[in-house]
Amino acid sequence: MTRIMLLALGITLLIIITACGDDNNSAKAVAGSSPIEVKANNQDINTVMISKTVEKPDYGNMDSFQSILKNNAANLPYVKLGETIQVKFHDQTTGQDSYELIDYVLTEEGKMKYVGSEPIRPKMEFDNGTASFVLKENMLAYASSDSKDYKPGAVLRGFRLLCKWNNDTQEVAFVIRTDAIPEDGQTQ
Repeated sequence: MTRIMLLALGITLLIIITACGDDNNSAKAVAGSSPIEVKANNQDINTVMISKTVEKPDYGNMDSFQSILKNNAANLPYVKLGETIQVKFHDQTTGQDSYELIDYVLTEEGKMKYVGSEPIRPKMEFDNGTASFVLKENMLAYASSDSKDYKPGAVLRGFRLLCKWNNDTQEVAFVIRTDAIPEDGQTQ
């Protein structure tokens, strides 16, 4: 009788622990075997946050960028202007209903550097569960009067990709370092 009660207690505790796990709607850093992989010219971009579901996009909410910079500021990858960035969705077997990519110029703290400006929405292409876009300059980077912002790798760019499948919207946010202007000085 005691063994049956202990077994029942163990199963109950297992169910409670499993149900209270934080894997539901919280943002988490991508690591190892992630459902999403972000690369720039075959270089992994590991400074990524994934929100499993988003009720309504909040374009002014910079929490994911702030968290990335707080935990990974020293490990931000440098991506040259003109390189292709790919976001691969491993778990999606069908094409998305809609998507939106937003490009931000960020401060070192992960806030919008130029508040009140219209968000930049780069064009993307989707092919077999992989989104890709060419990293072009963000014209807001030219608004700086600080000469340090024009040095190679001095511009922090945050990207928010919102993809909708049926009634679920997934948000992927990542941060990179890049340049204000291309190496050759020609605008893209």
